[in-house]
Amino acid sequence: MVKSERRIIAVIGLVAIGAIIGLTSCDKDTPAGPDDGLHTEGGYITGPGEEDEFTLDTEYSPLELTFYWSEGMDAYCKIYGMDHNLLGEFRLAESNIVELTGGGLFYVAMGSYDGGGHWRCEYRE
Repeated sequence: MVKSERRIIAVIGLVAIGAIIGLTSCDKDTPAGPDDGLHTEGGYITGPGEEDEFTLDTEYSPLELTFYWSEGMDAYCKIYGMDHNLLGEFRLAESNIVELTGGGLFYVAMGSYDGGGHWRCEYRE
């Protein structure tokens, strides 16, 4: 009985690892260090109609956001200004990089037109 429970836990662990590995690949030549200014936001979207949002308050301009997402998602991001006015909506399959200019307060919403899964956004300040 104990052996069966261990196998189930191992399979669940592999599924979790597979979900993380399923993200669009990232640059493995430049590992992130504690002082390299790399910031990461991320989450999980169950499907269309759901959005995750995070806030960026930056004085850096331009600021390059690089997005990664699970295979099978038709991912997009929306960028809002400080008054929550929509500045742009980007289908990430066309380009996974969005550049913010001017600095200031931005709201970034991540969603999917189709499918669901894990997503991640990286940027350096």
